[in-house]
Amino acid sequence: SPKSPPRFSPRRGHAATMDSERVVMFVLGGFCGKFCETRFLNDWWSSNGGDIWHNLGEMAPAKWSARHGHAVVMTSDNVLILLGGHDGGSYLGDIWSINDPVQSGLGGIWEQVDDAAPWHPRYGHASAVNSGNTIFLIGGFFADKQAGRIRCFNDVWVSNDKGYSWSLAAERPPWSGRYQ
Repeated sequence: SPKSPPRFSPRRGHAATMDSERVVMFVLGGFCGKFCETRFLNDWWSSNGGDIWHNLGEMAPAKWSARHGHAVVMTSDNVLILLGGHDGGSYLGDIWSINDPVQSGLGGIWEQVDDAAPWHPRYGHASAVNSGNTIFLIGGFFADKQAGRIRCFNDVWVSNDKGYSWSLAAERPPWSGRYQ
């Protein structure tokens, strides 16, 4: 009998992006819920049409912790960058990258860019990259339940070097805090 193509588990809070040529789509991590053996995920998949998916973790295992509510961007020179999220216990402010993920089977390795970026750890933020490879990180959410502190961010952070350094572009833009 023919073997079924691999499928990833149901999820929410995952991140998705396209390669720089807008041909290959990537789906990373997420939250599967009570019906899955692993609730928080650190898998990553690719597809160039949405019908057939490739588990890239089989060739280049993710070194980042399982998470949801994170963001990803792809630079014009095909560096995939993952930012923050929540791992079920902690809000994250780490940054990870892999060069040319379309070719990950040829020896791609996830590298930690920063374990604690200067922006506050967060979940549900948005991120985008412009044609000059400037990364923008916008908004997000943080809660310290023990202290009774909740924060919905409305800041904007910018990196011009693939996440290695960041500057605060706008501490309080004219819009209220938000998260996805």
